[in-house]
Amino acid sequence: MPAGATTRLRLSFGHFDEDFLERSWQWLHDLEIKRLTMARDFTREEQLRWFTRLPERSDYLIWGISCDGIPVGALGLKNITKDQAEYWGYIGDRAYWATGLGEEMMRFILNKARELGLSELHLKVHCDNARAVRLYTKFGFITAGERDHVLNLRKSLREAQSKDAATFSVECYTPDCKAKWDMFLNTAKNATFLFRRDYMDYHRDRFADHSLMVFCGNKLVALLPANLAADGTLISHEGLTYGGLVVSRPATLHDVLACFHACLRYLHEQRISRLLYKRIPGFYNTLPDDEVAYALFLLEARLYRRDCAVVISQADRLPFQERRKRQIKKADRFNVRIVQETNYCAFWERVLVPRLAARHGVRPVHSVEEITLLASRFPDNIKQFSAYCGEDIVAGTTIYETPSVAHAQYIAVTDQGQKIGALDYLFRWLIDECYRSKQYIDLGICNEREGRSLNQGLQDWKEGFGGRCYGHDFYELSTANHAKLEPMLLAHLAETHILESETEP
Repeated sequence: MPAGATTRLRLSFGHFDEDFLERSWQWLHDLEIKRLTMARDFTREEQLRWFTRLPERSDYLIWGISCDGIPVGALGLKNITKDQAEYWGYIGDRAYWATGLGEEMMRFILNKARELGLSELHLKVHCDNARAVRLYTKFGFITAGERDHVLNLRKSLREAQSKDAATFSVECYTPDCKAKWDMFLNTAKNATFLFRRDYMDYHRDRFADHSLMVFCGNKLVALLPANLAADGTLISHEGLTYGGLVVSRPATLHDVLACFHACLRYLHEQRISRLLYKRIPGFYNTLPDDEVAYALFLLEARLYRRDCAVVISQADRLPFQERRKRQIKKADRFNVRIVQETNYCAFWERVLVPRLAARHGVRPVHSVEEITLLASRFPDNIKQFSAYCGEDIVAGTTIYETPSVAHAQYIAVTDQGQKIGALDYLFRWLIDECYRSKQYIDLGICNEREGRSLNQGLQDWKEGFGGRCYGHDFYELSTANHAKLEPMLLAHLAETHILESETEP
């Protein structure tokens, strides 16, 4: 059988019967397998006595491994106590080596260990068994010692938990959870209307929703808006300007770390190995949320993109650039007027679509039908402001409002509007009058090529209103790295127990 053919294999774990017993005699007398498994010499009689005693033993569990009905190996737990056990396992049929079965074996045994209520697994592996060492490390085992070229590896299975043993768990969003999802957003410190299901679901035909809900016991404590890409990567969220883990206002650093750990472990167990994570820019949040930044650091996330959002702080304004002031005066002389309108067709069809096509050869992310639908669902959040010269629409912007931010989702101007300063006039009015009470006005990004280049002219125009940059970061994470959070979570758990014991009468 060719290596790497894991997609064609149907793996099963079952009763270790006489057929497996006979095959294991052959497998463990293969010199290479014997060396890698560190198996001791044994006779047929010793093997048979061991086999007949299996039903009586409470400290030993064993399963046979079959692929497409063919016995190929064995795995199990030995030296089982109340809290821990030693893992062992091997593929005896060489034809099935390097086909990815090791990961399936680890997922199976970790689930069995959790079902048994174990808090720790340990194992022994020879130093030169590089493939096995990589596998165990990937699943969060860490080195506890070495002797005679044999590594002792350990993995904690304890979840961060409260005194009543409530544990973190993850469920994939389903439509029947809509009310619960939206209700949680009302208490979140880093959420906007973009995360509401009526917004996210408008393009469900384009993106395969795979959003996650994190529970502590029975209580919903976090959300991760996300979709599953065609290549099996989870993205948070491909159809939204920003994404990221949404947590409640009281959430602590430990809570955020525990939620990240739960999400990544869940994804890893679902064989989703990669997460692309969009951070929500900090100025959108009602409270600090750099717990996320610390979690990403511990997880060794890779920053692969950084955009610069040009933002005006209304509490500490910079003066307008002289060129902007001259354009505003010019528009005033042409009697440019501002209109807030509920019909998006004029701006879309006469300004936005032609401008994007002429300048960049693209179309808006939203069609006019889609933006009209969304505005009807969120009339307090999505608004259209247009600039007219006489009867002609010459500029406009579509604003997404959140409690602290007015974000320019779309900005466009006609050639005529550009000549007479209509767009500058429109934004002067938005900044000085319409959204004077907002904390921030977000003029959007000017980046191209995943943040590696700038539209210099557009950047200059936005900075001309006193806007300055906030980073908007995108990260790539390996879901196997959830284990990197476990030392921090366990240290917190130990400290919590100490503090609780000190306060007991």
